[in-house]
Amino acid sequence: MQRVLVIAVAVSLACVSTKRVTIAPGDPDGDRCLATCKTKQTNDEVVACAASCPGATSGDGECKRRVDAGGEDVEIVPGCVESSHVRWRRIATIAGFTAGVVVVVLGLLVVAFLSTPTH
Repeated sequence: MQRVLVIAVAVSLACVSTKRVTIAPGDPDGDRCLATCKTKQTNDEVVACAASCPGATSGDGECKRRVDAGGEDVEIVPGCVESSHVRWRRIATIAGFTAGVVVVVLGLLVVAFLSTPTH
């Protein structure tokens, strides 16, 4: 059962992608550009805009977060924006493959049950 949970968690993590853009600290042009970008409507637009700012670096993964004394995430470190996407096509592929395996296994069990002698 533990293996199934580990596999389920690993598969679900593989179905989410996160892009981040970080502006180098102390760059006034980059800070002004990022402040303008943060007025956009969606996180995707903010990240796309921030990627064009001076001193910006793009990457995969989440922004680092500040942690309070209790160990709780408080806020994203200034100068970093992120956007996450669920990969629905990958989820559908995994679900389809899993359903196919279940159908094959059930079919084999039915064949084995029907071919078992009853006397």
